[in-house]
Amino acid sequence: MEWSSRTPGQPVGYAVVGLGRIAQTAVLPAFNARHNTRLVALVLPRAGSTW
Repeated sequence: MEWSSRTPGQPVGYAVVGLGRIAQTAVLPAFNARHNTRLVALVLPRAGSTW
């Protein structure tokens, strides 16, 4: 498998699974404080389902 590399200055994309307390109070604010990151996906359960 070949991985493509980022070009210098291009933000690092990340995904967050769930929007629980830790995600809201620690993970999202920490990544948001960095200038070289970009949220690309939020993974949430379907309405009416459980994890």
